[in-house]
Amino acid sequence: MPLIPLRPLLETVDKYHFAQGAFNVNAVAQAKAAIEVHEMFRSAAILQGADLANGFMGGRTDFQNATLEDKKIGAKNIADAVKKYAENSPIPVVLHLDHGKNFDSCKAAIEGGYTSVMIDGSHEDFEGNVAITKKVADVAKAFGVPVEAELGKVGGKEDDLEAIQKGDLNYVPIHFMPSLKYQENCEDYYFQGLESQIIQRIQL
Repeated sequence: MPLIPLRPLLETVDKYHFAQGAFNVNAVAQAKAAIEVHEMFRSAAILQGADLANGFMGGRTDFQNATLEDKKIGAKNIADAVKKYAENSPIPVVLHLDHGKNFDSCKAAIEGGYTSVMIDGSHEDFEGNVAITKKVADVAKAFGVPVEAELGKVGGKEDDLEAIQKGDLNYVPIHFMPSLKYQENCEDYYFQGLESQIIQRIQL
């Protein structure tokens, strides 16, 4: 079947109270294997392509230094591979961008065929984070693509982002829910609801 957006799958998860994993794929063979395993369990699949994976799939072995053009090519390559295996599959499949670093990376993924994106603006202050998230949401809305936002920071380190300084005003310990300020901002824009719930769940 065709790729689906993330929203209807998460609404089903919420309605029937079950967990749904999301799995990063960095190569065509991984995408094929992930879909086949989900078919065995008759489960929907969320496959994720990371920002760096798009650079790698764009032909850059030094993917840490991938250009925007590399990421555009890589996003399309990953999306084409996932679509190929999903179209003959009986299960719903979502292709989600994991930790998009900036607006251009998210836009490349959306235009390349991703059906959901995350913008990680946690390197910005809160107001800057909301601004870049809204900019991504403006583009995504035209494609029917939901947006996940990381408003605040979780503990630890991922790729080149680290949140260990408790004195940082944008720091949110991993066991905290977002403050009312975070939730109110989500309600102001059309990444409301879905993305607000994701933020709560990833910060448990």
